Amino acid sequence: MMPHKKFAVTFDPEAIAMLSYDQAVAVTKEQLAELSEVQRTALALVLTPWEDRPIDFRGRSLGLAPSHSPGCLTVGLLMLLLTVLLCPDT
Repeated sequence: MMPHKKFAVTFDPEAIAMLSYDQAVAVTKEQLAELSEVQRTALALVLTPWEDRPIDFRGRSLGLAPSHSPGCLTVGLLMLLLTVLLCPDT
């Protein structure tokens, strides 16, 4: 457990964005209350990565939100194709 005031000054938005989901869930209400708006947004991005919220922690929009990698999409499509070809009755 890190003291809530120390948590707010130790973790900048970039460091908060690198937290795992389990680490982000462990942030206490007291720690959350000490965070700036930008830090809270970084924490929210970790907790809800599927939301389309492009943000630059310097306050400017990045334009496009991060999405799944092309490799991930390709593997998903290949799995779908193999399922259709190998199991046509399903």
